[in-house]
Amino acid sequence: MTTAPTVSSITASGGAWSGVQWTHDSSQDVNDANTCMKVYEKPASQQAPNRGFALIYYKTGAKAGKQYIHVDEGDPANNDSPNSIENVTQSTGGQSGTAEVEYTTGDAIKMWASSYPQQELVQVTTDSTWNFTSGPNVTSITSGTIYVPSDTISVSDFTLKKDTTAYTATTSNLNLTGPTVYEGSRFYDYSITLSGSGVYERTIDSKSYTDFEYDNSWESDVSGAASGRQTNSSRILNVLGAIPTNLTVNNVPSGFTKTTHTTRKIIFKKNGANASSFEQYTGFIRGTSNDVKFKWIYFSLVNYTPTVYHEAEYSIGAQENIVFQPFGAGVSGQINHIDWVYFEEEGDGYIPPKTGGGPRRYPLIMTNLFDRQRSDYAIGKTHKDLNTGNLF
Repeated sequence: MTTAPTVSSITASGGAWSGVQWTHDSSQDVNDANTCMKVYEKPASQQAPNRGFALIYYKTGAKAGKQYIHVDEGDPANNDSPNSIENVTQSTGGQSGTAEVEYTTGDAIKMWASSYPQQELVQVTTDSTWNFTSGPNVTSITSGTIYVPSDTISVSDFTLKKDTTAYTATTSNLNLTGPTVYEGSRFYDYSITLSGSGVYERTIDSKSYTDFEYDNSWESDVSGAASGRQTNSSRILNVLGAIPTNLTVNNVPSGFTKTTHTTRKIIFKKNGANASSFEQYTGFIRGTSNDVKFKWIYFSLVNYTPTVYHEAEYSIGAQENIVFQPFGAGVSGQINHIDWVYFEEEGDGYIPPKTGGGPRRYPLIMTNLFDRQRSDYAIGKTHKDLNTGNLF
Protein backbone atom coordinates (compact mmCIF):
# COMPACT_ATOMS: atom_id res chain seq x y z
CA MET A 1 0.00 0.00 0.00
CA THR A 2 1.22 3.50 -0.79
CA THR A 3 -0.38 6.68 0.46
CA ALA A 4 -1.31 9.35 -2.08
CA PRO A 5 0.74 12.57 -2.29
CA THR A 6 -0.32 15.85 -0.75
CA VAL A 7 0.56 19.51 -1.22
CA SER A 8 0.84 22.31 1.28
CA SER A 9 -0.34 25.07 -1.06
CA ILE A 10 -1.56 25.77 -4.58
CA THR A 11 -1.55 29.36 -5.77
CA ALA A 12 -2.52 31.00 -9.03
CA SER A 13 -0.33 34.07 -9.22
CA GLY A 14 -1.38 35.71 -12.44
CA GLY A 15 -2.87 35.59 -15.90
CA ALA A 16 -6.20 34.04 -16.67
CA TRP A 17 -6.10 31.81 -13.62
CA SER A 18 -5.61 34.49 -11.01
CA GLY A 19 -7.68 33.71 -7.92
CA VAL A 20 -8.61 30.19 -9.01
CA GLN A 21 -9.41 27.79 -6.19
CA TRP A 22 -7.91 24.46 -7.19
CA THR A 23 -9.68 21.36 -5.93
CA HIS A 24 -8.59 17.79 -5.39
CA ASP A 25 -10.96 15.47 -7.27
CA SER A 26 -10.85 12.41 -4.99
CA SER A 27 -13.03 10.41 -7.39
CA GLN A 28 -10.01 10.25 -9.70
CA ASP A 29 -7.52 8.97 -7.13
CA VAL A 30 -5.50 5.99 -8.32
CA ASN A 31 -3.64 3.65 -6.00
CA ASP A 32 -2.94 0.42 -7.84
CA ALA A 33 0.02 -1.87 -8.38
CA ASN A 34 1.81 0.63 -10.64
CA THR A 35 1.06 4.17 -9.49
CA CYS A 36 -0.32 6.33 -6.76
CA MET A 37 -1.91 9.51 -8.13
CA LYS A 38 -3.99 12.52 -7.17
CA VAL A 39 -5.60 14.85 -9.71
CA TYR A 40 -6.14 18.56 -9.05
CA GLU A 41 -8.50 20.53 -11.26
CA LYS A 42 -10.23 23.84 -11.59
CA PRO A 43 -13.85 23.77 -10.41
CA ALA A 44 -16.42 23.28 -13.15
CA SER A 45 -17.89 26.69 -12.34
CA GLN A 46 -14.68 28.46 -13.37
CA GLN A 47 -13.20 29.14 -16.77
CA ALA A 48 -11.58 26.17 -18.51
CA PRO A 49 -12.60 23.66 -15.83
CA ASN A 50 -10.81 20.74 -17.51
CA ARG A 51 -7.42 22.22 -16.76
CA GLY A 52 -5.50 20.39 -14.12
CA PHE A 53 -2.47 18.39 -13.13
CA ALA A 54 -1.61 15.18 -11.34
CA LEU A 55 0.83 14.27 -8.59
CA ILE A 56 2.14 10.78 -9.26
CA TYR A 57 4.29 8.32 -7.40
CA TYR A 58 5.56 5.42 -9.50
CA LYS A 59 5.82 1.99 -7.89
CA THR A 60 7.24 0.03 -10.80
CA GLY A 61 9.50 0.49 -13.82
CA ALA A 62 12.41 2.89 -14.35
CA LYS A 63 10.67 5.62 -12.31
CA ALA A 64 9.92 3.38 -9.33
CA GLY A 65 10.25 5.19 -6.03
CA LYS A 66 10.14 8.66 -7.64
CA GLN A 67 7.45 11.34 -7.56
CA TYR A 68 6.39 13.50 -10.48
CA ILE A 69 4.05 16.30 -11.38
CA HIS A 70 2.27 15.49 -14.61
CA VAL A 71 0.07 17.59 -16.90
CA ASP A 72 -0.90 15.16 -19.64
CA GLU A 73 -2.08 12.25 -17.54
CA GLY A 74 -5.44 10.94 -18.80
CA ASP A 75 -8.31 11.72 -16.48
CA PRO A 76 -9.34 8.31 -15.03
CA ALA A 77 -12.91 9.45 -14.45
CA ASN A 78 -13.91 10.83 -17.84
CA ASN A 79 -10.91 10.29 -20.13
CA ASP A 80 -10.28 14.00 -20.45
CA SER A 81 -6.63 14.88 -20.48
CA PRO A 82 -5.70 17.74 -18.14
CA ASN A 83 -2.96 18.93 -20.50
CA SER A 84 -3.77 22.60 -20.96
CA ILE A 85 -0.64 23.59 -19.09
CA GLU A 86 2.17 23.56 -21.61
CA ASN A 87 5.28 24.08 -19.54
CA VAL A 88 6.45 22.77 -16.21
CA THR A 89 9.48 23.91 -14.29
CA GLN A 90 10.97 23.01 -10.96
CA SER A 91 12.37 25.67 -8.67
CA THR A 92 15.43 23.62 -7.81
CA GLY A 93 15.98 21.70 -11.03
CA GLY A 94 15.07 24.27 -13.66
CA GLN A 95 13.37 21.75 -15.90
CA SER A 96 10.85 23.22 -18.33
CA GLY A 97 9.02 22.65 -21.55
CA THR A 98 7.83 19.19 -20.59
CA ALA A 99 4.59 17.58 -19.50
CA GLU A 100 6.18 15.77 -16.58
CA VAL A 101 8.92 16.65 -14.13
CA GLU A 102 10.37 14.86 -11.15
CA TYR A 103 10.31 16.71 -7.88
CA THR A 104 11.32 16.18 -4.28
CA THR A 105 9.41 16.83 -1.14
CA GLY A 106 9.21 20.54 -0.38
CA ASP A 107 9.79 21.71 -3.97
CA ALA A 108 7.78 24.56 -5.45
CA ILE A 109 6.77 23.64 -8.99
CA LYS A 110 5.70 26.44 -11.33
CA MET A 111 3.62 25.97 -14.45
CA TRP A 112 3.16 28.41 -17.31
CA ALA A 113 1.18 28.78 -20.49
CA SER A 114 3.19 29.24 -23.67
CA SER A 115 3.94 32.88 -22.88
CA TYR A 116 6.58 32.08 -20.26
CA PRO A 117 7.24 33.69 -17.89
CA GLN A 118 4.68 36.52 -18.05
CA GLN A 119 1.68 34.18 -17.78
CA GLU A 120 2.57 32.08 -14.77
CA LEU A 121 -0.62 30.21 -14.05
CA VAL A 122 -0.09 28.10 -10.97
CA GLN A 123 2.57 27.24 -8.41
CA VAL A 124 2.36 24.03 -6.41
CA THR A 125 4.34 23.65 -3.21
CA THR A 126 4.59 20.08 -1.98
CA ASP A 127 4.14 19.22 1.66
CA SER A 128 7.55 19.30 3.31
CA THR A 129 6.44 16.73 5.90
CA TRP A 130 5.13 14.25 3.37
CA ASN A 131 6.74 10.92 2.71
CA PHE A 132 5.32 7.97 0.84
CA THR A 133 4.77 5.03 3.13
CA SER A 134 4.46 1.39 2.24
CA GLY A 135 2.07 -0.97 3.95
CA PRO A 136 0.87 -4.54 3.61
CA ASN A 137 -0.20 -6.09 0.34
CA VAL A 138 -3.71 -7.35 0.99
CA THR A 139 -5.44 -9.87 -1.26
CA SER A 140 -8.99 -9.24 -0.05
CA ILE A 141 -11.11 -8.19 2.93
CA THR A 142 -14.46 -9.55 4.11
CA SER A 143 -16.75 -8.61 7.00
CA GLY A 144 -14.31 -10.05 9.53
CA THR A 145 -11.23 -11.37 7.73
CA ILE A 146 -8.26 -9.87 5.85
CA TYR A 147 -6.28 -12.18 3.57
CA VAL A 148 -2.58 -11.25 3.49
CA PRO A 149 -0.07 -13.56 1.77
CA SER A 150 2.98 -12.59 3.81
CA ASP A 151 2.96 -9.07 5.29
CA THR A 152 2.21 -8.01 8.84
CA ILE A 153 -0.74 -5.69 9.32
CA SER A 154 -1.66 -3.39 12.17
CA VAL A 155 -4.65 -1.32 13.23
CA SER A 156 -3.06 1.84 11.80
CA ASP A 157 -3.19 0.32 8.30
CA PHE A 158 -7.00 0.67 8.29
CA THR A 159 -9.16 3.62 7.38
CA LEU A 160 -12.73 3.58 8.69
CA LYS A 161 -15.92 5.40 7.79
CA LYS A 162 -19.45 5.37 9.22
CA ASP A 163 -22.14 6.61 6.83
CA THR A 164 -20.37 9.65 5.36
CA THR A 165 -17.92 10.41 8.19
CA ALA A 166 -14.36 9.05 8.27
CA TYR A 167 -12.73 8.27 11.60
CA THR A 168 -9.38 6.96 12.80
CA ALA A 169 -8.89 3.28 13.50
CA THR A 170 -7.56 2.63 17.01
CA THR A 171 -7.22 -0.37 19.28
CA SER A 172 -10.35 0.87 21.02
CA ASN A 173 -12.60 0.59 17.97
CA LEU A 174 -10.88 -2.19 15.99
CA ASN A 175 -9.76 -5.56 17.31
CA LEU A 176 -7.17 -7.40 15.21
CA THR A 177 -5.87 -10.95 15.74
CA GLY A 178 -3.54 -13.12 13.69
CA PRO A 179 -2.02 -14.06 11.45
CA THR A 180 -3.54 -17.50 11.05
CA VAL A 181 -2.63 -20.03 8.39
CA TYR A 182 -5.31 -22.54 7.52
CA GLU A 183 -5.67 -24.79 4.49
CA GLY A 184 -3.16 -22.77 2.52
CA SER A 185 -4.62 -19.33 3.36
CA ARG A 186 -2.98 -16.74 5.58
CA PHE A 187 -5.31 -14.22 7.18
CA TYR A 188 -6.09 -11.92 10.09
CA ASP A 189 -9.41 -11.78 11.90
CA TYR A 190 -10.80 -8.39 12.89
CA SER A 191 -13.90 -6.79 14.33
CA ILE A 192 -15.01 -3.19 14.67
CA THR A 193 -16.74 -1.62 17.65
CA LEU A 194 -20.04 -0.12 16.58
CA SER A 195 -20.99 3.40 17.57
CA GLY A 196 -24.64 3.37 16.57
CA SER A 197 -26.25 1.61 13.63
CA GLY A 198 -25.11 2.65 10.16
CA VAL A 199 -23.16 1.89 7.01
CA TYR A 200 -19.62 0.96 8.04
CA GLU A 201 -16.72 0.98 5.56
CA ARG A 202 -13.32 -0.60 6.27
CA THR A 203 -10.42 -0.07 3.88
CA ILE A 204 -6.90 -1.47 3.87
CA ASP A 205 -4.46 -1.39 0.93
CA SER A 206 -7.22 0.02 -1.29
CA LYS A 207 -9.40 -3.02 -0.54
CA SER A 208 -12.76 -2.18 1.03
CA TYR A 209 -15.66 -3.95 2.68
CA THR A 210 -18.86 -2.02 3.42
CA ASP A 211 -22.24 -3.03 4.80
CA PHE A 212 -24.99 -1.95 7.17
CA GLU A 213 -24.33 -2.88 10.79
CA TYR A 214 -27.03 -2.81 13.49
CA ASP A 215 -26.02 -1.66 16.98
CA ASN A 216 -28.45 -3.06 19.57
CA SER A 217 -26.61 -1.71 22.61
CA TRP A 218 -29.42 0.82 23.22
CA GLU A 219 -31.71 -2.05 24.26
CA SER A 220 -29.75 -2.64 27.48
CA ASP A 221 -31.00 0.61 29.05
CA VAL A 222 -34.09 2.34 27.70
CA SER A 223 -35.08 4.11 30.92
CA GLY A 224 -34.27 7.51 29.43
CA ALA A 225 -36.33 6.86 26.32
CA ALA A 226 -39.14 5.49 28.47
CA SER A 227 -39.10 8.62 30.60
CA GLY A 228 -39.04 10.91 27.57
CA ARG A 229 -42.02 9.13 26.03
CA GLN A 230 -43.93 8.79 29.32
CA THR A 231 -44.16 5.03 29.14
CA ASN A 232 -42.33 2.02 30.54
CA SER A 233 -39.28 0.19 29.28
CA SER A 234 -41.24 -2.92 28.34
CA ARG A 235 -43.52 -0.91 26.07
CA ILE A 236 -40.51 0.84 24.52
CA LEU A 237 -38.95 -2.50 23.58
CA ASN A 238 -42.12 -4.35 22.59
CA VAL A 239 -44.41 -1.70 21.07
CA LEU A 240 -42.76 1.61 20.17
CA GLY A 241 -39.42 0.04 19.30
CA ALA A 242 -40.80 -3.08 17.62
CA ILE A 243 -41.46 -3.11 13.88
CA PRO A 244 -44.75 -4.98 13.35
CA THR A 245 -44.43 -8.32 11.60
CA ASN A 246 -47.22 -7.28 9.23
CA LEU A 247 -45.79 -3.87 8.35
CA THR A 248 -46.16 -3.20 4.62
CA VAL A 249 -43.74 -0.85 2.87
CA ASN A 250 -45.34 0.68 -0.22
CA ASN A 251 -43.81 1.69 -3.58
CA VAL A 252 -40.56 -0.22 -3.16
CA PRO A 253 -38.88 0.13 -6.59
CA SER A 254 -38.75 -2.78 -8.99
CA GLY A 255 -35.85 -5.16 -8.50
CA PHE A 256 -35.64 -4.80 -4.72
CA THR A 257 -36.29 -7.87 -2.56
CA LYS A 258 -37.03 -7.90 1.16
CA THR A 259 -34.13 -9.79 2.72
CA THR A 260 -34.66 -8.96 6.41
CA HIS A 261 -37.71 -8.21 8.57
CA THR A 262 -37.17 -8.35 12.34
CA THR A 263 -38.54 -6.33 15.23
CA ARG A 264 -35.63 -3.90 14.91
CA LYS A 265 -34.80 -3.65 11.19
CA ILE A 266 -36.19 -4.17 7.71
CA ILE A 267 -34.04 -4.38 4.55
CA PHE A 268 -34.79 -4.30 0.83
CA LYS A 269 -31.87 -5.14 -1.46
CA LYS A 270 -31.22 -4.98 -5.20
CA ASN A 271 -28.22 -6.92 -6.47
CA GLY A 272 -25.77 -5.36 -8.91
CA ALA A 273 -23.08 -6.64 -11.22
CA ASN A 274 -21.46 -8.74 -8.47
CA ALA A 275 -21.85 -9.65 -4.82
CA SER A 276 -20.01 -6.50 -3.73
CA SER A 277 -22.19 -4.14 -5.77
CA PHE A 278 -25.78 -3.52 -4.68
CA GLU A 279 -28.41 -0.98 -3.63
CA GLN A 280 -30.19 -1.16 -0.30
CA TYR A 281 -33.03 0.42 1.68
CA THR A 282 -32.57 -0.17 5.41
CA GLY A 283 -35.08 0.89 8.06
CA PHE A 284 -34.23 0.41 11.71
CA ILE A 285 -35.09 1.33 15.30
CA ARG A 286 -32.73 3.57 17.24
CA GLY A 287 -33.06 4.45 20.90
CA THR A 288 -31.74 7.77 22.19
CA SER A 289 -31.39 9.26 25.66
CA ASN A 290 -35.00 10.48 25.62
CA ASP A 291 -36.76 9.13 22.52
CA VAL A 292 -37.26 6.22 20.17
CA LYS A 293 -36.52 6.86 16.49
CA PHE A 294 -37.08 5.06 13.22
CA LYS A 295 -34.48 5.74 10.55
CA TRP A 296 -34.38 4.96 6.82
CA ILE A 297 -31.08 4.75 4.93
CA TYR A 298 -30.60 4.29 1.19
CA PHE A 299 -27.11 3.49 -0.05
CA SER A 300 -25.46 1.93 -3.08
CA LEU A 301 -22.11 0.18 -3.35
CA VAL A 302 -19.80 -0.58 -6.25
CA ASN A 303 -17.17 -3.14 -5.27
CA TYR A 304 -17.98 -2.41 -1.64
CA THR A 305 -17.25 1.30 -2.14
CA PRO A 306 -20.20 3.60 -1.29
CA THR A 307 -21.37 5.75 -4.21
CA VAL A 308 -24.71 7.14 -2.93
CA TYR A 309 -26.01 7.70 0.60
CA HIS A 310 -29.27 9.25 1.83
CA GLU A 311 -30.96 9.15 5.22
CA ALA A 312 -34.00 10.42 7.12
CA GLU A 313 -35.11 9.93 10.72
CA TYR A 314 -38.57 10.00 12.31
CA SER A 315 -39.81 10.17 15.88
CA ILE A 316 -42.05 7.12 16.23
CA GLY A 317 -45.69 8.12 16.70
CA ALA A 318 -45.25 11.68 15.42
CA GLN A 319 -46.82 11.10 11.98
CA GLU A 320 -49.58 8.91 10.61
CA ASN A 321 -47.42 7.83 7.67
CA ILE A 322 -43.64 7.65 7.38
CA VAL A 323 -42.50 8.82 3.93
CA PHE A 324 -38.86 8.37 2.89
CA GLN A 325 -37.78 10.47 -0.11
CA PRO A 326 -34.09 9.64 -0.69
CA PHE A 327 -33.95 11.46 -4.04
CA GLY A 328 -36.44 14.26 -3.32
CA ALA A 329 -40.20 14.68 -3.18
CA GLY A 330 -42.05 13.11 -6.07
CA VAL A 331 -38.90 11.46 -7.44
CA SER A 332 -38.83 7.73 -8.16
CA GLY A 333 -37.51 5.75 -5.22
CA GLN A 334 -39.86 7.26 -2.61
CA ILE A 335 -41.29 4.67 -0.20
CA ASN A 336 -43.85 4.91 2.62
CA HIS A 337 -45.62 2.96 5.37
CA ILE A 338 -47.78 3.57 8.43
CA ASP A 339 -46.42 4.77 11.75
CA TRP A 340 -47.53 1.84 13.90
CA VAL A 341 -48.02 3.81 17.15
CA TYR A 342 -49.56 6.98 15.73
CA PHE A 343 -52.98 6.04 17.14
CA GLU A 344 -51.54 4.47 20.30
CA GLU A 345 -51.17 6.26 23.63
CA GLU A 346 -47.72 7.59 22.73
CA GLY A 347 -48.72 8.76 19.25
CA ASP A 348 -49.88 12.16 18.08
CA GLY A 349 -53.08 10.64 16.67
CA TYR A 350 -54.23 9.12 19.97
CA ILE A 351 -57.70 10.21 21.20
CA PRO A 352 -58.14 9.46 24.91
CA PRO A 353 -61.57 8.28 26.18
CA LYS A 354 -63.81 10.89 27.86
CA THR A 355 -63.79 10.78 31.66
CA GLY A 356 -65.58 12.85 34.37
CA GLY A 357 -68.19 15.67 34.11
CA GLY A 358 -71.02 13.70 32.43
CA PRO A 359 -74.17 12.10 33.86
CA ARG A 360 -73.70 8.98 35.91
CA ARG A 361 -74.51 5.79 34.09
CA TYR A 362 -75.94 2.67 35.72
CA PRO A 363 -75.89 -0.83 34.35
CA LEU A 364 -79.10 -2.05 32.67
CA ILE A 365 -80.38 -5.29 34.22
CA MET A 366 -82.50 -7.37 31.86
CA THR A 367 -85.34 -9.62 33.16
CA ASN A 368 -88.17 -11.71 31.78
CA LEU A 369 -90.57 -10.57 34.51
CA PHE A 370 -92.73 -8.61 32.10
CA ASP A 371 -92.03 -10.51 28.91
CA ARG A 372 -95.40 -10.48 27.13
CA GLN A 373 -94.86 -14.01 25.84
CA ARG A 374 -93.08 -15.71 28.71
CA SER A 375 -93.81 -14.13 32.11
CA ASP A 376 -96.74 -15.26 34.25
CA TYR A 377 -97.01 -11.63 35.37
CA ALA A 378 -97.05 -10.10 31.94
CA ILE A 379 -99.42 -7.20 31.41
CA GLY A 380 -102.77 -8.38 30.07
CA LYS A 381 -102.82 -11.79 31.77
CA THR A 382 -105.43 -12.77 34.39
CA HIS A 383 -105.52 -15.51 36.96
CA LYS A 384 -107.19 -17.72 34.40
CA ASP A 385 -104.15 -17.52 32.17
CA LEU A 386 -101.68 -18.64 34.80
CA ASN A 387 -100.10 -21.96 34.11
CA THR A 388 -99.76 -22.99 37.71
CA GLY A 389 -103.32 -24.17 37.95
CA ASN A 390 -103.51 -22.73 41.45
CA LEU A 391 -102.79 -19.19 42.53
CA PHE A 392 -102.32 -20.28 46.13
